[in-house]
Amino acid sequence: MKHLLFASLISVFSLSNAFAATLNCGGTEPFWGLKVTDKMMTFSSPELEKPVSLKVISKTEAAGFTAGFAFVVKSKFSSLSVIAGECNDGMSDEVYSHHAIYENGGAVLAGCCNLK
Repeated sequence: MKHLLFASLISVFSLSNAFAATLNCGGTEPFWGLKVTDKMMTFSSPELEKPVSLKVISKTEAAGFTAGFAFVVKSKFSSLSVIAGECNDGMSDEVYSHHAIYENGGAVLAGCCNLK
């Protein structure tokens, strides 16, 4: 058990180093955007008057993959799962570097992300 806990801590710290850049995510139908930094997740949507910012409480990498390949970022009320791989939003010609699944309350939104 100690070994597993230690491995989890190493994963969190290595993700912090890999996650120094801003992660910009979004999706279509419905349209949404999510900007993620080390400390905050900011969700926007045409249905909202203003973006909603939530404090990041954890960042955990998926075990068994290289750093930054697959990870989950959580706030108190939402989570973002990210997996590396070419992604297209289906409405533009932009190619993104990661796939994204954003969950907030009962809503689950699929989209794409780029590190900036």
